[in-house]
Amino acid sequence: MPIARWFLIFVIAIFSSCVRPAVNPGQTPQGPGSTQGNNNAGGSANENPAALEVSRGNDVYISSGCSTCHKIGDEGGSVGPDLTRVGARMTMEEMSAFIRDPKSVRPDSKMPAQTMSDQDLHNLVRYLSMLK
Repeated sequence: MPIARWFLIFVIAIFSSCVRPAVNPGQTPQGPGSTQGNNNAGGSANENPAALEVSRGNDVYISSGCSTCHKIGDEGGSVGPDLTRVGARMTMEEMSAFIRDPKSVRPDSKMPAQTMSDQDLHNLVRYLSMLK
């Protein structure tokens, strides 16, 4: 498993613990970010939702073959742009539009349109947005 993935999950976990209010033992979490009633398939109900999205986004990146053309750090292809710092160059909205239909954003793009689910696209963009 790439070190970058674990580093991102670690950073998100640290950041999330800094911005979330503490819950006293025996107290039920309330409001946004609470895990009450969270039945995410493939993830623990106590797992950080943002970290889970980023982790799943990395899985989408791998399973969709993005690294065949794109490079993150020292891993991946060189046909497409290097995505190492893509989160610093593009907004999440720009990434979503480009991934869904690259030629509508940049007509000379060699990247094919992606037909992944909306949830996979969301998770992938969350992952890529962390690359700064």
